[in-house]
Amino acid sequence: MITRKLIDSVAAWSWLETTEVGTAAFVLMARPEPDERMAALADGMGLVTPRRRLPSVGPRVVLRGLSYAAVRVDGCDHAIGVLVGERWSRFVAGGGPVVLMAGLRPLRRGATRDEVDAYVAAATIADRIRLGIAHARGVR
Repeated sequence: MITRKLIDSVAAWSWLETTEVGTAAFVLMARPEPDERMAALADGMGLVTPRRRLPSVGPRVVLRGLSYAAVRVDGCDHAIGVLVGERWSRFVAGGGPVVLMAGLRPLRRGATRDEVDAYVAAATIADRIRLGIAHARGVR
C-alpha cells in the first residue's frame, strides 16, 4: 500500500541531460532501505521496465517555484518532493519532457551525481528500475 510514510521516505534526485533524442529533465526516486513497495509506487505512476518503450504517464509533475517540484502518484493524496534547479524548472515549465525513474534497489540519501549515474546504469542492467515520460501539470 502506498502511504504518506512511504512517500515521505523516498529520496529524489533531478537533473537535465541531452540524450540522443534531445534534452530531457530527469527525476530518480529511490529509498535508502530495501522496500518492495517501490514496485507498487512505480506501478501507481505507470512506469515500466527499461526493456519496454517508455510510456507517456501524463501530467505527474507540479512545479512549485523555480527550485521545487512534486511528483504525483495515482491513488495517493501525497506527492514525492524533489529539489530542482532553475534551468530544470524552466525547461519543464516550457513543456519539456520529464523522465521519471523509480529505483527498486536502495540508494542512500545524499548520493553524489557519480553514485546516481552508477546506480541508474546498474539498475537498468539488472532490470531493477522503472521508467516513464511525464510532463508538468501546472505551476503553483
